[in-house]
Amino acid sequence: MKKKEKEKKLYKELAEKTKRIDELGIMMDQYEIKLEKAKRSIRRYQILVNNAKDILYSTNNKGIITFISSNVSVFGIKANDMINTKIKNYVVESDREKVDEIYKSDHNDRDELIILVRIMDRKKNIYWMEDHEKILKDDSGNFLGVIGIIREISERKNIEIEMENVRAGLQKKVDKKVLEFKKVVDQLRKEIIERMKVEEQLQYNLKIQQKIFEEVVNALSSAVEKRDPYTYGHQQNVTILTEAIAREMGFDEDQIEGIRIASLLHDIGKIIIPGEILSRPGNLTANEFNLIKEHPRTGYEILKGIEFPWNVADIILQHHERLDGSGYPDGLKEDEICIEAKILAVADVVEAMITHRPYRPACGREEAYKEILDNKGILYDPEVVDVCIDILKRNNFKFEER
Repeated sequence: MKKKEKEKKLYKELAEKTKRIDELGIMMDQYEIKLEKAKRSIRRYQILVNNAKDILYSTNNKGIITFISSNVSVFGIKANDMINTKIKNYVVESDREKVDEIYKSDHNDRDELIILVRIMDRKKNIYWMEDHEKILKDDSGNFLGVIGIIREISERKNIEIEMENVRAGLQKKVDKKVLEFKKVVDQLRKEIIERMKVEEQLQYNLKIQQKIFEEVVNALSSAVEKRDPYTYGHQQNVTILTEAIAREMGFDEDQIEGIRIASLLHDIGKIIIPGEILSRPGNLTANEFNLIKEHPRTGYEILKGIEFPWNVADIILQHHERLDGSGYPDGLKEDEICIEAKILAVADVVEAMITHRPYRPACGREEAYKEILDNKGILYDPEVVDVCIDILKRNNFKFEER
């Protein structure tokens, strides 16, 4: 009798354990379905990242927007309407404290930061945004404002929330033994997200670098144009000639891009010189000429804090130096002057003589040729002079009219 009762008890326990195993199997099947959905969502997100459009902006130290790229219009907001308004106004109210903290700090211990905030468009749609900010400081370390790149990460954030919900749901439903499997799941989740972030960051770094360069250069060139339309047109023409000279001298495309950027901005330092001095006919006073001679250094000071992948600030600082040391602002000689600045020096002189200036008519091509040939090896690099004249004569080179 006792034997039968014992067998009956064992059969009952076996049936209960079999039922438990079946329940665990069903839960595992459900988890695998959810995990596969999450993987598909991750793949969709990767496609989204590769086609993302990032928004560039800058603010002063009060959080007032001084510049924002026009593609912010995808959120139903016009860029022009945002200028001179506080950036926190476009952030969901509960996230505004994060923005306020940026402009309350003196940032002595950091040069950049990343924050996550939510914004709301005019249709009340909420978007998660990742804001990469570069802290701007003057030479004394005083906080001037930020340059930032905003990218939408709503899809990624929702995926992370979804996966966290899956994990939390499993934790409630399975017993301690099954929870051991959670470690494997979490590791897989981390690896998937980490791989996705690495791939995303590689693409993002390329996009953000190119976008920053383009937006900064365009913004600075636009500032020069508004200050002095002649200087802007001069920079455009000089850029055309420096690119042609650099290409003829065998520079690679990356080097050519560097000299192109420097040429577009080489007179940015003139932004501090009164317009009446820049365009006045007749001779300048000694003080006025000394002020003009400071524009290479001023341009250098404006640009030295921007992390270009080329020596743009140095090229601009040296573009009025001459081989014999008679140039300015530092009286550099020969090999003390970088080759890009030597190219820019010749193109700058040639363009200035060939084209009309507000205070005098054009001198003409022959006078320009005579100037650089007579001073070849004295003021100007011999190879650059030869290549420049060859381009101007052989290709029937023309500057844009101003």
